[in-house]
Amino acid sequence: MKRFLLTVLVTTIFSSIFYAESVDSVYVMRLGNSVCMYPKASIDSMVIHRTATMSDSIFFIKNNTIIYSRATADIDSIIFYNPFDKGIDVETVAIAGGTFMMGSPTTEFDRKYDETQRQVTLTDFKIGKYEVSNTEFAAFLNARRIGRNGKDPKGTYPTRVLAYDWRNDPYPWAPPAPTDVKSVTEPQKASAIDYYPWGMKFENNQWQAEPGYENHPAIFVSWYGADEFASFIGGRLPSEAQWEYACRAGTTTPFSTGDCISDTQANYRWDRPYNQCDTSKNKMPNTPVAVNSYQPNPWGIYNMHGNLLEWCSDWYSDKFSLEPTVNPEGPTQTYTKVYRGGYFQTSANYLRSAFRDANGAIAANAAIGFRVAIQLDE
Repeated sequence: MKRFLLTVLVTTIFSSIFYAESVDSVYVMRLGNSVCMYPKASIDSMVIHRTATMSDSIFFIKNNTIIYSRATADIDSIIFYNPFDKGIDVETVAIAGGTFMMGSPTTEFDRKYDETQRQVTLTDFKIGKYEVSNTEFAAFLNARRIGRNGKDPKGTYPTRVLAYDWRNDPYPWAPPAPTDVKSVTEPQKASAIDYYPWGMKFENNQWQAEPGYENHPAIFVSWYGADEFASFIGGRLPSEAQWEYACRAGTTTPFSTGDCISDTQANYRWDRPYNQCDTSKNKMPNTPVAVNSYQPNPWGIYNMHGNLLEWCSDWYSDKFSLEPTVNPEGPTQTYTKVYRGGYFQTSANYLRSAFRDANGAIAANAAIGFRVAIQLDE
């Protein structure tokens, strides 16, 4: 009788709540974590049953076939929930437009040839206060019903991979993070699972952050994935000019922190300082850190220097008009997309506000993340 009542109770809840228009998915919970999620259209019924060889278990059924089962002793609760009714809340900082010198002066130490200085004017915009986190990006992937292959057939880029489950990449596209970087002279090939437990994984039919890394920046995200996420929340990727303007935060020095940047201010290779700046004597993280780590820059934005490289909207070019420009967007199309800011294993010179680099839009590895922007005059 007890078993029968339990089955009736669950089936009743399922019928009255699961098919409500505002509800999208059913979540099986254990110790505060979702161990399984199914969209409402994927399940016909849910039954709790005991057999001679099996204790009480819950079964999800579709077309008279069991598609999932789990012992009730391993379930704390079942939740019917649409977590996307109100969208994904990405915190932004309002940036007042203005005119600045983009690029670096010829006197700046260790500048690169493609940092030609020119006058740029920007109108008001907003930019992400933090890099987009694993939790935020996983929520987007789940909202769009993107499966393990990372593709969205109904999206803007139906044939492109937006995100990768890092555990399924036997030869990751970025060099591994050894415990002692000084002892390594060449990148090593190794299974990603040995080196990158900081990202997202696809498990039990959903994307989720690795436990303990929910607030770390999303990694293994292609430019296409970053651009789709930005559009999904009503924004865009920052233009290269917007990114540098926000990074400088009103400064004209190599870093928003001045002529030097230290181990207490950013995540990078502290044993490779900039120019004559002091060398850190602390142990380097050698991994990305949480998106709210270190102190924000003068405009309240976190981790513009270091932690991860960040995708921008622009295609890359090393040729610029020297005429003053307003809201520049870069060339129409080249071969690679710009990213900025340096990352946790780069020397300090790559963290400079003017430093530029680029990669193919399909690139996705443990060194690249992103933040969003919102143009206010559109």
